[in-house]
Amino acid sequence: LRLALRGALVLAGVCALPWLALQALALRTPLPAQLQEGAAYASSTRVLDRNGALIRHVRAGDGSLGQPVRASDLPPHVLAALLAAEDARFRSHGGVDPLAVVRALGQALWHRRVVSGGSTLTQQLARTLVPRPRTLRGKLSEMALAVRIERSLSKDQILSEYLGRAPFGPEIRGIEAASRAYFDKSARDLSVAEAAALASIPRGPTVYDPRKHPDRLARRRDRVLSRMEAAGTLSPEDASRARAQPLVLTRFRPTPLAPHFVHAVISGPLAPGGEQAELVTTLDPELQREAETAVFAGIAGLSAQRVTAGAAIVVDNETGDVLAWVGSPDALDAARLGANDGVLALRQPGSSLKPFVYGLAIERLGFTAETLVPDVPLRLPGQDGEFSPRNYDGRFHGPVRVREALANSYNVPAVWTASLLGPAAVLSRLSAVGLSSLQLPAEHYGAAIALGDGEVRLVDLAFAYATLARGGLYLPPRAITRARRAGDAAQVRQVPAPVRVMDAGAAALVTDVLSD
Repeated sequence: LRLALRGALVLAGVCALPWLALQALALRTPLPAQLQEGAAYASSTRVLDRNGALIRHVRAGDGSLGQPVRASDLPPHVLAALLAAEDARFRSHGGVDPLAVVRALGQALWHRRVVSGGSTLTQQLARTLVPRPRTLRGKLSEMALAVRIERSLSKDQILSEYLGRAPFGPEIRGIEAASRAYFDKSARDLSVAEAAALASIPRGPTVYDPRKHPDRLARRRDRVLSRMEAAGTLSPEDASRARAQPLVLTRFRPTPLAPHFVHAVISGPLAPGGEQAELVTTLDPELQREAETAVFAGIAGLSAQRVTAGAAIVVDNETGDVLAWVGSPDALDAARLGANDGVLALRQPGSSLKPFVYGLAIERLGFTAETLVPDVPLRLPGQDGEFSPRNYDGRFHGPVRVREALANSYNVPAVWTASLLGPAAVLSRLSAVGLSSLQLPAEHYGAAIALGDGEVRLVDLAFAYATLARGGLYLPPRAITRARRAGDAAQVRQVPAPVRVMDAGAAALVTDVLSD
């Protein structure tokens, strides 16, 4: 009996030795930076229109679609499907499943290579964070890291990290991104059949690709449903109904909507700053499609004149909301540089600055619509010598009223008025109404600023005219109504208070003349 007892103790010690060695190795294994407190999560960004419909899911910096998710936010059947598919004993082990380890080590020793990993969900998370070679040594390192993770995080935290980081398809990271990509819904809204299908994918993201191998995925989904039924987390009736549910995937969007607008709110001048998980924008999808059609048709009608580019922006004057944004006729047309955004491109605005010159003259010089201004030969000093403006029709019209000069867009009276005001005063007014790209000294532009000899952006010009429509009140562009960072609540972006930059009477008078 003593010999038997001594033998049992020796055997227990021998069996415990590898486990103790693994625990010691785990103590020396650092926790990955991604799991440390305060670590940033590389999130992709969902861009929604004003109605909450998806415009685009923009990939994160690592090229993947991925968003964090909390296990506590998901319904029980989603978590049950995951554990049935990947790790039935997740709640009871410490990062490594001893039964699976014995099986895996036996196979490895017999075949002298890793045949069956028997990986727990925690080990899969460890492998996702710190990829290792498929060797015995690599497997031991993975197991040590899994034990280290279990000592540092709660089970729910581990589930959340796995659900946000595991591969669920080509360049799709996490169950939330997968649910959006394949079923166009949040993971919170997945049916039992959909949850079982998604839980099946991490075992082989390429093998069970829903779009390439839907039949394989359906068969594995049914196996997961059977495991859920056997585990008691799904009734036989619910399992039967889930098996009968067809695998219906959301369609690909063949043509991206508002590509230049999306770029502007993600990384352009309208971006809120920082990495965002979701942006609810002001874009009106119907108006956007109309604007895109109008620009495309307009360019096609001007093809004989070799016109190849055009742009449009539609603004809600009252709120400053951007309703439509067309940067080019076709963003995918590389031959015509369609990726260039005409709404943000710097272009000379020509006569479109004249209303602001006359508006300032109404304020500062007491002009009215009936004030006479000269349309006669004029010579003014310029950077390259004398400057002699000419009208578009090549004629001079003598003394004309301000109303006629602006309505007919005569050049000479506008330049004369700008010289009377002084280029510095005109430049200050243009900056006040949002034309911030005019950064050079006033002397560089001279009185020719009235004819648009500086470069401005279409978006700024549109908001300058919206300032006229609001009676001299300026509002900056608003393209985002709500922004949400990964793991945070959405931040509402209110309409800012308008700023008066122009006399209301002057704005009304200029607008009345323009209505001619």
